[in-house]
Amino acid sequence: MRPEPIGRFATDCLFQATGKTFRYLTVGSRLRSFSYQIKTNPAISPSLLLTLAPEPEEQEYIPDAAEVEALAKMLYGEARGIASDMEKAACVWCVLNRVDDPRFPDTVLEVLEAPYQFAGYSADYPVLPELATLAADVLIRYHAERDGGTNVGRVLPVEYLYFTGDGRNNHFTIGWKDAETWDWCLQNPYND
Repeated sequence: MRPEPIGRFATDCLFQATGKTFRYLTVGSRLRSFSYQIKTNPAISPSLLLTLAPEPEEQEYIPDAAEVEALAKMLYGEARGIASDMEKAACVWCVLNRVDDPRFPDTVLEVLEAPYQFAGYSADYPVLPELATLAADVLIRYHAERDGGTNVGRVLPVEYLYFTGDGRNNHFTIGWKDAETWDWCLQNPYND
């Protein structure tokens, strides 16, 4: 049987061989669980199910709707004219970098609504589906990274906390008004 995608990074596979049914679940490239069922004669004994997974299956992370909406509104104001999804995603990573930095508020909404910070954010902006999808994607990658995942598709290093724009591109810096900007040397997980 073919593996069945059950999420952006997860695959569920069920296959049969030599009278046994095997099932495994992968999340990213990691095997999360594996089990097999030995088929027996129901008249003699019930089926035996062995689970060989040392760790329980994790619940798939579902991004918070309010965070997705707020980040999409920020993208509308700060990056909607930018062609590259990687550059748009970097704006979301910048917000999340601030959430993790002790000098800034602890939630996405608090970071976005802090005075004199994200001038392009307005609670009144529309939520474009493509920007909401991108915001949700970055949140999924961010939570995978916080759960110990590596190579999740981060496009902006954690120390980059600021950006300014010129109408075509945003330029990311470590400190406010720094001259040196991010050089885009991380791999682009998007098709642009």
